[in-house]
Amino acid sequence: MPAIKVTVVCVHCGTTATYSVGVSNGASQVQCKKCHKSFKVYMRNGEVYEVKEH
Repeated sequence: MPAIKVTVVCVHCGTTATYSVGVSNGASQVQCKKCHKSFKVYMRNGEVYEVKEH
């Protein structure tokens, strides 16, 4: 399955960026492109469900 591109806001610094996530259901850890801190993007049915601090 190809990666899904999603646009989310970093929970640490508020920067909006597009990330590739590898799952359509579940969680993927991503790293902010500006502050370089990690956070998790939770997906449900191919849509962003929740974004949380890691």
